[in-house]
Amino acid sequence: MKKLINEGSAKFIASTDEVPSKRMEVFYNPRMKHNRDIAIILNSIISKSDMKVALPLCGSGIRGIRFLKELPPSMISKICFNDANPEAIEALKENLRINNIYEKVEVSNKKADEFFASSKTSFDYIDIDPFGSPIFFIQDALKHIKNNGIIAMTSTDTSALCGTYPKACLRRYFAQPIHNFLMYEAGLRILIMASQREGARFGIALHPILAYSKDHYLRAFLLAKKSKSQADSLLQGHSFLHFNPKSFNIDLTEYNTRNNPEELIAGPLYTGKLLSIPLQNRYSNFSHDKELMKFLERLCDEKDAPPFYIDMHELAKRFNLGLKPINSIINAIKKKGLFASRTHFLDTAIKTDAKIEELISIINQDD
Repeated sequence: MKKLINEGSAKFIASTDEVPSKRMEVFYNPRMKHNRDIAIILNSIISKSDMKVALPLCGSGIRGIRFLKELPPSMISKICFNDANPEAIEALKENLRINNIYEKVEVSNKKADEFFASSKTSFDYIDIDPFGSPIFFIQDALKHIKNNGIIAMTSTDTSALCGTYPKACLRRYFAQPIHNFLMYEAGLRILIMASQREGARFGIALHPILAYSKDHYLRAFLLAKKSKSQADSLLQGHSFLHFNPKSFNIDLTEYNTRNNPEELIAGPLYTGKLLSIPLQNRYSNFSHDKELMKFLERLCDEKDAPPFYIDMHELAKRFNLGLKPINSIINAIKKKGLFASRTHFLDTAIKTDAKIEELISIINQDD
């Protein structure tokens, strides 16, 4: 069923099936509103001008329409809307009319690879938002991204990246996933690693400036630097996650060999920062959305955290601990001069550089 929908400053027509699927005439997923909100926040922070933007899988066009209506007029000189579905393109044209957008747009009805193959434009921002994995589109994006441009990727391929189907992860990303409480961050870091490997083939370093996990998807904004030396450096930073479910120890090493048969291993994966832009307090225009505010605050809190987190409920279950409120545990860790924060990946988890023995001791302490 199609209806007129409001999102941000835009109005548009799209299908409103309860569960979005490829069978929808014109794809629109209301659960991805925050995905688009964060893209607008990020672009307002980087604050470029005269950007050329590519949306090779544009669907109803809501992302690009919101860009044109909510970002400063000088930021974007052209947006290329493309979708293989002719009904989506018809709806897009209607949505552009509804929003009185007649300039700065180029519309095409092609498969994504055909769109890129026929394009003579280099882009400052390319947003890849498919059903499933974005990895199949990354090579085309790399061929058309400008130096210092941004490739934004959404992946709903969580069944592979988070370990439900490890063979699919190995085929698509050449990596081993993990299927326990660590799977969300491990899956995101595998996606980034695989993208960086593709970038290195073209002498392009893909630096994450914002990457996160939310709802049913993973999301990464990658800054493209045309530098072979930087690409080499990123590859050298890929490691393997080792998790011991008996001791709860987490290690990152350059090897995928087990120290003991109980260890679970994931990787290779990216181990650097997931946030490298000044996001703190830069999202005041969305202050009415408490859920989004909480999410962004978590991202900022863990900006300087070490990779990976500990699920405090799982820790308590494993060592038969009486669990305290998570915030009190964080405060106790900080009093010892160590890092601790909540994490956006999991409500019951914390990020810290404290050892497992220290965490257990803190939980067992009397208040």
